[in-house]
Amino acid sequence: MGKRHEILMGMSGSALAALALILSGPVLNLLPYQAQTMTHRASVWAIASCIILIWLVISIARLARHRFVDPRDTEPVGSEQTPRALALSQQLQNTLEQTALAVGAYSVWTVLSPVSWGVMPIAGAILFSLGRSLFFLGYAGGAAKRALGFALTFYPTIAILGCSILAILVDCSA
Repeated sequence: MGKRHEILMGMSGSALAALALILSGPVLNLLPYQAQTMTHRASVWAIASCIILIWLVISIARLARHRFVDPRDTEPVGSEQTPRALALSQQLQNTLEQTALAVGAYSVWTVLSPVSWGVMPIAGAILFSLGRSLFFLGYAGGAAKRALGFALTFYPTIAILGCSILAILVDCSA
């Protein structure tokens, strides 16, 4: 099996997880907790954002810890980094990008989502957490090994953002 095929398999599995997230909206309506008021929705947004921000803290801490224990990576910015520091920096950069996208998407969702689907950011944050874990674990193995983790972080966020945009378009056409 070639690398592109492995990457495609990881990305496809994550796309299915994102689709399942969207289709779970009616199932979320069965939960005892419903985000019916803006206060409840803000609580859901805060919890989901907090979960995601923890992954950003973990990424920062991993690089900081490495730099603290490896004297080769304590030099000023612009000097050559060790391969480990470079990999941790790249993972931090990707996590920062994913965090910004997810917190923004969840913010829009909080305001625009149907009442019964208001808790969806929590499900998205759980998939985000699983995705970041797999991304970190597979990072050293190359693109094929980190594809599933990347996509599990990315696609659910894009699904929530896409549903938010759809809600805007439907509302504007009404």
